[in-house]
Amino acid sequence: MSKRKLSRLIVIIMMILIVIPNIIQALPVQAEELTEIIRFDFEDETAQGWLPRINTEQLSVTTDSAKTGDFSLLTENRTGSAAGPTVDVTTEITEDNKYELQAWVKLVPGEEPIELLISVQEEPMSGDTHYENLSPALTVTDQEWVLLEASYTRKPDLNKIYFYIEEPYDPDQTTGASFYLDEFTILSSSENVEKGIEDITPLKDAYADYFHIGAAIMPSQQSGLHGELLTKHYNMLTAENIMKPDAIQPVEGQFNFAQADAMIAFAKEHDMAVRFHTLVWHNQTPDWFFRDAKGNPMVVDGEVADPDNYETNKQLLLDRMETHIRTIVERYAHDIDSWDVVNEAIEGGGYRKSDYYIMTGTDFIHEAFRITRDELDKQGATGKLYYNDYETQDPTK
Repeated sequence: MSKRKLSRLIVIIMMILIVIPNIIQALPVQAEELTEIIRFDFEDETAQGWLPRINTEQLSVTTDSAKTGDFSLLTENRTGSAAGPTVDVTTEITEDNKYELQAWVKLVPGEEPIELLISVQEEPMSGDTHYENLSPALTVTDQEWVLLEASYTRKPDLNKIYFYIEEPYDPDQTTGASFYLDEFTILSSSENVEKGIEDITPLKDAYADYFHIGAAIMPSQQSGLHGELLTKHYNMLTAENIMKPDAIQPVEGQFNFAQADAMIAFAKEHDMAVRFHTLVWHNQTPDWFFRDAKGNPMVVDGEVADPDNYETNKQLLLDRMETHIRTIVERYAHDIDSWDVVNEAIEGGGYRKSDYYIMTGTDFIHEAFRITRDELDKQGATGKLYYNDYETQDPTK
């Protein structure tokens, strides 16, 4: 080959190498189809399972600002960069599947700009807990909502998975700006999601002679693919959050039954039983339950705040608990026959040192069961009463 021909060939090859990538970039790319797995929008006026990560934060559902709808989750009293809201997604995320995460955040008016990101806490079946930042840290202000986006693939042999919102790690930080969270959404590639419900014998029919097949759900899971799966295979429902004290009676004397009524109506329509969860719990119970007549906390730093008025405040707490129980049981006595009366009152090898326990000892447990049974009797109804807890296989518990 002559030098001239070789030179032409080299020029042609170089042109191809330059042009082809640009052509490829210009070609339309088929966007991957994503299916929504779960959306936390707080429109049921509950925290929907979100909890303080460090246990110093204060979480509340607010109408002060919202990305969509009327409500968002407000996080205040942050005591460090890692302090923020967290949610257990263990049952929502399946192994080896890829997920896309979206979260809208905004600072409370008056806060200086900070950076926020989505992170994950993974607790393996054995070994050390793993922490990882999933999204880039983006600057967030009090002027507009900012979208955080991340991808996540579940690893094998995990016992627990938590997603949370935090600032970039700073070991010296002892405070943190308050912020709103809204529309935290988990999406999955369409290849991970079945397009329909498999035509097999319903689980509720296969085990009809033995026990109910139950599921704990949020209102959004009563429709779509979740709803189809529920109505085919399940014959018992438990509310994830909408029947907890902070959802039912967020303000003293103001009962919110709309979401609970809707779930019970759904259950009746599909011939499902309902297990009420929960009448009494130390968590997701409004602060006013544990404040005296003047609005002061009954318990401070694990101690009775006002020993001189201990008996008065103890009785006030028990009276509030009784009003809460009787109002709910009266309404649902003939709709519900299984009641989680007291939830998670035991920790380790003894009673959990909750405000209920500090103020009443074990009286709140005895009274809760007595009151529930008495109100059912008054309504001419029957029902099974339960103490509910986790890790009950632990002998020390």
